Amino acid sequence: MHAYRRQIGDVEVTALSDGVLATPLDVVLGIERAEAERLAGKRAGEPVDIAVNAFLLELNGICALVDAGSGNTLGPTLGKLTDSLRAVGVAPERIDTILLTHVHSDHSNGLVDDDGRAVYPNAQLVLHEAEAAFWLDRDEASGASERIRRNIAKARVTTAPYRDRMRTVCDGERGRR
Repeated sequence: MHAYRRQIGDVEVTALSDGVLATPLDVVLGIERAEAERLAGKRAGEPVDIAVNAFLLELNGICALVDAGSGNTLGPTLGKLTDSLRAVGVAPERIDTILLTHVHSDHSNGLVDDDGRAVYPNAQLVLHEAEAAFWLDRDEASGASERIRRNIAKARVTTAPYRDRMRTVCDGERGRR
């Protein structure tokens, strides 16, 4: 596996692949269908390959992961993140913090294995308070669509082993120095 690494100040950033998601264009929101087709070079109904990536941040022996991938929940071409981590010499147990950009399945389902156990047993989970409120702090029946209701239920499962070490952040909050 080839890993792309870059030093940004004191932080070493490594791009890691979780695999490729083949999905229809209807997952693209906020853009006209014709424009989505033009940009993707595909017609509606044809699958579009979307790379699912995460980023490893290393600083002074601390390892943080930005997003956790999809695990094996979205098909056999995904769920490669832990292999990608190991290929760069980092075991999942070494991850201290997971920063979730958002709680969509391709970013958070990789938090747990098939038995619902934490893949990153020593990691603190950090996510924005609005994400926690939308996906974790409400009844799944309140979801506006079946897809959202399903994802609310899944988000509860994937974050369950981290709940005692989960922290939310708000807009403008800065980390400790």
